[in-house]
Amino acid sequence: HRFKNLMFTTRHDRVAGLGNSEGSQRALNMLFAIRTIQQRTGKDLGATFLSGTTISNSLTELYLLFKYLRPNELERQGIRSFDAWAAVFARKSIDYEFSVTNEIVQKERFRYFIKVPELASFYSEITDFRTMEYIGIDRPKKNEILHNIAPTPDQQEFIAKLMEFAKTGNATVLGRPPLTEKEEKAKMLIATDYARKMSLDMRLIDPLKYDDDRDNKATHCADMIAQYYNRYAEHKGTQFVFSDLGTYKPDQWNPYSEIKRKLVEDHGIPEDQIRFIQEAKTEKKRKAMIEAMNEGRIRVETLLANQASNSDIIARARQDKADFESRVQYDKEGKKLNPLKIDGITGNDPKVIAARLHEIEDKERTPGQPVPIGSLYGFEIVVKTDTTVKEGLDFCENRFFVRGAGKLLYNYNNGRLAADPQTACRNLINAFDSIPRLIEKYTRDNADIEKEIPVLKQVVDETWKKEDELKQLKAELAALDRRILLSLKSVDAQEANTEGITEIRPEPQASPLVAQPAPSMPGEPIVPASPEPYIHRMPDCIVHTAERKPPVLPAMPKTISIKEVMSAGKDKGMTGGISQPEDGTEKPQEKPKWKMKL
Repeated sequence: HRFKNLMFTTRHDRVAGLGNSEGSQRALNMLFAIRTIQQRTGKDLGATFLSGTTISNSLTELYLLFKYLRPNELERQGIRSFDAWAAVFARKSIDYEFSVTNEIVQKERFRYFIKVPELASFYSEITDFRTMEYIGIDRPKKNEILHNIAPTPDQQEFIAKLMEFAKTGNATVLGRPPLTEKEEKAKMLIATDYARKMSLDMRLIDPLKYDDDRDNKATHCADMIAQYYNRYAEHKGTQFVFSDLGTYKPDQWNPYSEIKRKLVEDHGIPEDQIRFIQEAKTEKKRKAMIEAMNEGRIRVETLLANQASNSDIIARARQDKADFESRVQYDKEGKKLNPLKIDGITGNDPKVIAARLHEIEDKERTPGQPVPIGSLYGFEIVVKTDTTVKEGLDFCENRFFVRGAGKLLYNYNNGRLAADPQTACRNLINAFDSIPRLIEKYTRDNADIEKEIPVLKQVVDETWKKEDELKQLKAELAALDRRILLSLKSVDAQEANTEGITEIRPEPQASPLVAQPAPSMPGEPIVPASPEPYIHRMPDCIVHTAERKPPVLPAMPKTISIKEVMSAGKDKGMTGGISQPEDGTEKPQEKPKWKMKL
């Protein structure tokens, strides 16, 4: 795959989907190396390419494969360029598509192969392939369900800016510096990259500028995951979640962490039941984690630790709730008063306080630890800086929390300030409303843990009920293996004892294998055939090759002389096998009355 981008020449410069005709230097070096091997051997091939997707992007990849491995054959067929190959095996089509700027444009593409049998035969000459059915891979059938999610207001606004950027090349409309000379050549690639990020979540473009939205894809994904989680909770159903954009990083915003946050905060799924594969750093840790999970140890230990941690959090949150309820003040309408105090600000003007809060939001930097900036009803108001890395640059975001006596942090709107001064000041008093939800969540988690721990402990501690039956089956299998082995040895011994002996059993009817009486000479008694089967024994000199003994015969063979044969005709003379008359008169030639077999 690293050498697919080989250069080629073509006149179809306006046909889409052909790839980069200039190619890469790496692929060109590979071509020179293969050509050197082919010149030394005087034939095609010279290299072995391995691929699971020979053709993945364009039809040119198949031509370039022939260009690598079959130059002599291409020359014999008169194919000296991509255009000549495409004229024989490919066909163009004209379609109308939407451009990046949302305009209808005409596009030419090579979409079809023609003369497929000839091309397949040409391809099979250099290819040895294995399909999924041939290997026997058992894969489940994909049940693909597409969800049509309407764009959020921020996405609709960004789409208009993206269209303007595609038309004019003005990168400042996207909130980034102007394009450099090198980036000008990849303008549409940059627009496509922004479009992919925008379609998933606006925070992939700028996590500080854009906020969460109830209608974004992360919310819909979390809702769907929670739906399946609750539907198959009885069977402990497992789900695998994959995003083609973004990677899980503990200290950066990413779609995975956002989905987990929504599952925990919005749907009440226990945090310990959501794991990231990146948490296991090495292969050894992955295997250990899988083994412990299969045995149930990780889940029991994790649940016990979580239960203790949850109980501690509940106790501290209840104390903070009691302290707040004893200190909070209300106006005549029953609305909570907001005596917010910010360091460096005197008075209670919401606009002044909000201006100071926004100033802190823009300029304050904390080394990952909450820093106090004020107080509210005796609780500390703290700010914490979260740092993310994007395109090699550090992006900082300040979030505001209310810290209780138990060092728990409470927030509203994920700690982000609103633009309106009144709303920004109310964000901190509203953070106390999260205390009851927090207590309820961890209490519910502990109740679920109480139900699961006895069952899991029983599963881990008890032995399999059919352990004795399994041992008996293993013993029977071992005994059967021994009997089979002994029977094979017995057969081998019998074959060794009968080596060199071939037994031919006669059939009731006459057949070539039945010993027939040999024709006797005139005057000799006829020897009847033996009813016993004929056993042919090979000579000792062949059977016992080491000893090289001469053959042992039971008796000397009987010999018959020519004179005895001639006299066997009694008074008739034989000349050339034709009987002659005694009186010398010529008679018609007749065949002999009997035949002799030697």
